[in-house]
Formats: sequence, structure tokens, C-alpha cells
Amino acid sequence: MIGYLTNGQPARNRVYTDRGAAHGLYVAPSGGGKTQLMALSVCADANYGAVVWIASEAADQKTGDLGSHADRQGVSALYMVRALRAAAALMEVRAEMEWAAGRCHDFSPGAPGYPYAPLSLYLDEFLSAARHEEYGEEIMDLAELVSVKGRKYGVGEKVAGQSVYVQDGFTQLLCENLRELYILVVLRVAPKKIGDMFKALGVAPEDIPSPLPRSFSKTETGRIDRIMRGEPEPPTAADTGGVGWIIEGKRPEVLRTLHMDFDAGIAGLFPEQVTRLTNHEITELEARGLWFDWTEPPRPGEFGPILDDEESADTADGSGAKRSSGQRRDTITTPRQALDAIKRLTNA
Repeated sequence: MIGYLTNGQPARNRVYTDRGAAHGLYVAPSGGGKTQLMALSVCADANYGAVVWIASEAADQKTGDLGSHADRQGVSALYMVRALRAAAALMEVRAEMEWAAGRCHDFSPGAPGYPYAPLSLYLDEFLSAARHEEYGEEIMDLAELVSVKGRKYGVGEKVAGQSVYVQDGFTQLLCENLRELYILVVLRVAPKKIGDMFKALGVAPEDIPSPLPRSFSKTETGRIDRIMRGEPEPPTAADTGGVGWIIEGKRPEVLRTLHMDFDAGIAGLFPEQVTRLTNHEITELEARGLWFDWTEPPRPGEFGPILDDEESADTADGSGAKRSSGQRRDTITTPRQALDAIKRLTNA
């Protein structure tokens, strides 16, 4: 459970649905409660018994605290692309793992004897990582792949960021898959953006919600009486307390999330034992060169062939660093970037 609806019913996270592993999309502006929401979802997944990986584009104290209760947690676009590579390979491994009946089977928690725990992969500040010069293109490609096939192999992808729009960096395919196989939560949307945002999420015009109150502080009470007395309005509260909408079907429901008190300590909210991959899964990932310390610098040949001295001289930039095979080719959008590219090519 991650919070409550306005009717008093609990708002629940999902590790899986009847279609397989559940994806997730968590959207909020900076300071809107996104990290708190993600922490609640991580907690719910861990208590269910899922394997949890957390990859963030930038460091965050709360996300770091969650790391001790997750199978893996790290920061940087490099860490994220490695986690996605491992998740994609894990789908291949799980496709060949036999269930209790002695045959391979798509992920189905209700079936007896499933041989692995579901994996929840959290990608925080995903769009920033997807714009990374060296790893961004591969991050987006792998995220699309996991969004398409992950549900069949117990791999759920939970994307967190500040936008849902294709023009901000999402691809159409990734957006559609997350919408169809997701639990979506949107927090703290400016009133003028509500119509466009929910339209982009596929909500029918008649189901687009009205704006929420400007704040949820106690000072909102008795506003008419204050106006009648000529008293000044109190300053607008910037924090809406994790209030927004959750969409499980087609209609958004108003949600207020629970609060996880990191200052008081969060260990008691998590199970004592962290769920890990099976020994077989780890062995298979090690054989593919994908299971190691993902915080290490890039390994030789990890992102392209190892070049000899002559090839290195041909492909090095002005600082002598080799370009990654995953580097974007479409990142030159300003005259300054074009000039820098020309200088690299001519060693000027």
C-alpha cells in the first residue's frame, strides 16, 4: 500500500497483474514527493518478496538509504545502462528456466513452483539518463525492450521522472507500454497543465480531473471568513504533501501518499532478509559478463571493440578519450556543439 484514495480505500502498488509483471510510471516536479513515492513502492515490492534494483541518474540521500534494503542500488547513467543490460539478459535466462511441472512457463505467480522471484527495476530521473551523451541511446533502447517483454519473465520496470511527454525524451513505444502495463502516479501538477498531461496519458476528456486545492495546509480552512474580515491571505504552501492522482484503469483517482520518515529510520518497514537472484541466474549473468560491481569504470570492450593504437588515434577526441559505440549521433543541436564536433574531428 502506498497511500489512500479520497473514498478511504487503500491505494496499492502492484508487483504483477493478470498480464504479468507490472510496470510503473511515477511523475512529479522537483520537490513534489517523487522520491517518497518511489520509496513506498520499493518497500511494498520488498515486503512482497521481489528482487529490487534501483538505478538513479543523480545521487539522493533517501535513495541511498533504500540501497541497504535492495538487491542492488547505484547512481549514474553508466550504472543504469548496466542494470538494464542485466535485466534484458535476465529475461533470456528466465525464458529457459523450468518450472515445477518440468517445462518452461511465462511468469505467472499463481502457478505452482515458479523458479525465480519477480524483479522490480527502478529507474529514477530516467529522462536525464536517457540524454547522456555516451549511454543515453542504449538506455532508451533497453528500457523499450524491457517494457515490451519484461512482463512475461517477471521483470517490472518502474520509471520515475518529471515529465510524461514524448517531446521531452520518451519514445512513443515506451510511453505506450508503460501506460498499458503500469501503475501510474502523477503528483503536484500545475492547474494549467492538467488537461494536456492527462490527455497525453490517454485519459478520456470526460475523465480528466479538476485541479486540486492550491495547498493542503490547515490555513486553508476558514478562507471565506478571512476574506470577509479583510485579513491577508497566508503564503501559498509549496508542499502538497504527496497529493496527486493514481491511474490503474482509465480514470484518475485522487491519492494522498503515505509518509516514510527517513529521519526516524526505515529499517523496521522492510523485511530482515533482502530477496536476491537465484544462484543459477547469477551464474548465467556472470557468464555473459554482466554481473559485477556496476560502479566500476567502463571495462575494456564493454561498450565497443578494443581498438589498437592506430584505431585509437583515428577515433579519439581532443582529450584522447575513445568514443563509445553507444554514443548518440543526433546530439548536435546548436552551433556550439557543431563547432566542438568539428574540432574533435580535426584535432584542432
